[in-house]
Amino acid sequence: MHKLTNILAISCMAAATPIAAQPVEPGPQDSPSAATIATCNGQVQSRWADMSPADRAHRTRQELVQTCAINMQIANYAKAQNRMITADQQQAEAARLEHEAAVEKFKTSQKAWETGVQLQKDDYATRYAQWEAGVAACRHGDRSKCAPDN
Repeated sequence: MHKLTNILAISCMAAATPIAAQPVEPGPQDSPSAATIATCNGQVQSRWADMSPADRAHRTRQELVQTCAINMQIANYAKAQNRMITADQQQAEAARLEHEAAVEKFKTSQKAWETGVQLQKDDYATRYAQWEAGVAACRHGDRSKCAPDN
């Protein structure tokens, strides 16, 4: 039951993806191609010759061909899914790298802004200290430090 649930879930996910993103290989729900049947006939022919009469009594050649075809379709479907997963992982990795680059750019920009703010604060503190020193000198009698009357 668990395997069937997984297959149904995968089928639902495949149906939810855009048509262009779906694999071109046949999935387990498609009928096998002539090439698949021909390959399976060859495999069944060699297997049938090696089977004991008791095993031949339990399964027909047609059943073996159908089983082989289904197995090949499932394998092709799994390969297509693996390619889709790999493509999704590559896309996610590219998005992660892009995000990290954007974060680094932001951090660099923020650091430059903070440096500019600190330079302005330091400049203000320096000019304010000079102004206070001039006011103190003016109050102590150094008229050259006093602000001119307008």
